[in-house]
Amino acid sequence: HLKRHLRTHNGERPYKCHLCSSAFLQACHLKSHLRTHTGETPFECDLCGKMFTRSSAVPKHKRRKDNFSFRHNFVGITAKAFIRASDLKRHLRTHNGERPYKCHLCSSAFVDAGHLKQHLRTHTGETPFECDLCGKQFTRSSAVPKHKRRVHAADPVHPTCSDLSKHTRIHTGETLYICLVCPSAFARSDSLKSHMRTHTREKPFECDFCGKQFTRSSAVPKHKRRVHAAAQTSDPHLRTHNGERPYKCHLCSSAFAQSGDLKKHLRTHTGERPYKCQFCSSAFVQAGHLKRHLRSHTGQTPFECDFCGKQFTQSSAVPKHKKRVHAAAQTSDP
Repeated sequence: HLKRHLRTHNGERPYKCHLCSSAFLQACHLKSHLRTHTGETPFECDLCGKMFTRSSAVPKHKRRKDNFSFRHNFVGITAKAFIRASDLKRHLRTHNGERPYKCHLCSSAFVDAGHLKQHLRTHTGETPFECDLCGKQFTRSSAVPKHKRRVHAADPVHPTCSDLSKHTRIHTGETLYICLVCPSAFARSDSLKSHMRTHTREKPFECDFCGKQFTRSSAVPKHKRRVHAAAQTSDPHLRTHNGERPYKCHLCSSAFAQSGDLKKHLRTHTGERPYKCQFCSSAFVQAGHLKRHLRSHTGQTPFECDFCGKQFTQSSAVPKHKKRVHAAAQTSDP
């Protein structure tokens, strides 16, 4: 459909008549044109039996004033009225059983020529009526709208030619995007991009619970449902009381109550030390460790012994100092 549409812009007319110089955008237009050379008239007016080369000519013919004269013919049997004498003649055959149009290939016979013509297609296999959405062909023109209602009623609507082009490749199997590393090919550029990560090992999509990385974005929610279902539904604060540890390390058996703790832990496996000292080459797993280290450069001693006032760079140094220096003071009666 997109290719056909583009021809209206670029003037391309690939379907050429071999009997004259005419050329057309679509195959069906060429097919219709060829009838002007062959004299074939497959489309019949059901009011008068007049035949036409194009299906679109039938409704135009019906609307014309001279086809709707006010001369009516009546049938006494049914009190039914007709616009044309030929219609009355055809109708009378339904009463008298006359079937003058006989098939020369079988014993079938018909009231009018149009019905015989339709019937002959069951022998010849001719299917002149085509669905413009999928290309399926039919022996009767009336079968096309029925087919469209049954098959194409729920077809997706695409807002742009680009979207439609991408969608139609699903049906045609066309693969425009070729992998340069292996023989794989894809209908969409984003599918190729996703595939390339299997070669580059790039994993840009990360689970915010455990930090595990994936090549496809769709893998993240699947992973969360499978591994972190409890973490997604439970209250983070309650975990401090009930001991629940939904954040599990995929590299060892460790589990944590908070996602941040799991991220810190994962660095012990990966060796990542994102917190770097600006004064020396030291680097740390956690921000707290870097903060503590910086005091060795600045001389800051924020932690004080409440017995003697001695100050320390680390809070853990205070109780050690007390046990070593003030053990007697801590155990004696005040």
